[in-house]
Amino acid sequence: MKKYCSIFILLVFAALAFGQTNDAKMYQLAQEYNRKGEYEKALPLYQKLYTKHSTNTFYFQNYISTLMALDRFEEAEKTAKKQVKKRPKELGYRVSLGQVYLKQNMDKKADAEFQDAIGAIKEDMNQMVRLANSFQTAGLDKYAILAYEKGQKTSADKSGRFLLNIGNCISESPIFLKPSMLI
Repeated sequence: MKKYCSIFILLVFAALAFGQTNDAKMYQLAQEYNRKGEYEKALPLYQKLYTKHSTNTFYFQNYISTLMALDRFEEAEKTAKKQVKKRPKELGYRVSLGQVYLKQNMDKKADAEFQDAIGAIKEDMNQMVRLANSFQTAGLDKYAILAYEKGQKTSADKSGRFLLNIGNCISESPIFLKPSMLI
């Protein structure tokens, strides 16, 4: 009996390892297609990864970005809205939805989505940092700063750590004038 149990456990681990290897290969292939601008080929791969791992924000973001590259905004919006509804505490999904709106020149809708995300920040510092990081990754430094400022106001942490984050955001942002540009 122990022998069969050991074999079963070994087969389960082998299947899991094989599945992860297939996902990694699928992701690498999708990335290669993206680099070549072959979005139609990358899309079904990202879609499979996202469907299989729907809570993985990395696969989600690649899937949404590929949909937008193909001007499939309706599908990107629907997918992002679904994630916002499913996982309302994960505010980064609102950033993705706002990006879909920006890509369609719907600036007011995008701004409203970004402001809603910032308004949803509670006292959870990790939530605030993840949201600010989502904004920074999307190149939306103005909103990242607003998220840090909201975090500073709502958090019990008055150590000044938020000011450091805001300073880092400003220094890394291409939209803000840097002291080295003044010389």
